Amino acid sequence: FSSIDSLIVLEVCWSTQSAVHSYVAGRSSIWGGGLVLAREMEEMGRDFWAGKRVLELGTGTGLGGITAAKLGAAQVVATDRDEAVLQLASRNARENLGARASSFRAAPLEWGTDAPLLRDDKFDVLIGADLTYNREGWTPLLKTVKLAGAPMLLSASERRPDELNELQRFLELNELPYRMLDSPFTRGYASTDVKLFWIEP
Repeated sequence: FSSIDSLIVLEVCWSTQSAVHSYVAGRSSIWGGGLVLAREMEEMGRDFWAGKRVLELGTGTGLGGITAAKLGAAQVVATDRDEAVLQLASRNARENLGARASSFRAAPLEWGTDAPLLRDDKFDVLIGADLTYNREGWTPLLKTVKLAGAPMLLSASERRPDELNELQRFLELNELPYRMLDSPFTRGYASTDVKLFWIEP
């Protein structure tokens, strides 16, 4: 992935030799939404990201968090619920960030829980990509966004008919203000539509 002023090289996990590896593979490959998120972050510019404290939900390969760090974020916490995924994201961060790797850390987080991370750390921006493919995860995801108390840049791919319209209705029903971002990057990275949401808790 070519971004910012240098190439980002990511290790991905494609193994499906066991149920565990299959689960990890689904959470640590690069989907279209992840590429759209990274490109939109770059488009927002270094001035926006410089000095920010960024929380990435569902990090996968770590692409979003690595992009934030490369754009000058002061602190990036990349989260996932799977330890193998967190290890993968950490390896990718070390490989790509050099001296800035100290600004990046990976941490476990289960959505919907009152985790110490959300109580003890203060974040300026949340980021995430392709987190909404499982409708059962919407409620815990939005609870986490509210607990974090910071705006979120969310990139969502439409894998089912009317999925993104349903997501918009869900946000409205839960009184979570949002706006759709008009971005040139929402087509061309995947066979599905990708939409960018700016969510205010």
